[in-house]
Amino acid sequence: MEVLAGTLGQALKRRRHELGLTQAALGRRLGMTQSYIAAVERGDRETRWSTALELARALELEIMLVPRERVQAVDATLHLGIDDDAPPLTGDRW
Repeated sequence: MEVLAGTLGQALKRRRHELGLTQAALGRRLGMTQSYIAAVERGDRETRWSTALELARALELEIMLVPRERVQAVDATLHLGIDDDAPPLTGDRW
């Protein structure tokens, strides 16, 4: 799942739904309140980096930092299909 800056809460909510978890269940799992989870998902609450990592990992996600100049290559790689012909990402091309 790719997330652009400013949409972390939306991505967390989408993944929570995919896993069939309620905000309350996720909150219990992490020792957080349902209202805190709701605020993060709405983007009303800023979170510490450590809290964002904790939320992501509870939802079976990993957060990756990608240099801006590599975002296009990473995006293309994430969206490759089985039948797509793509050169290896090595050397100057990567």
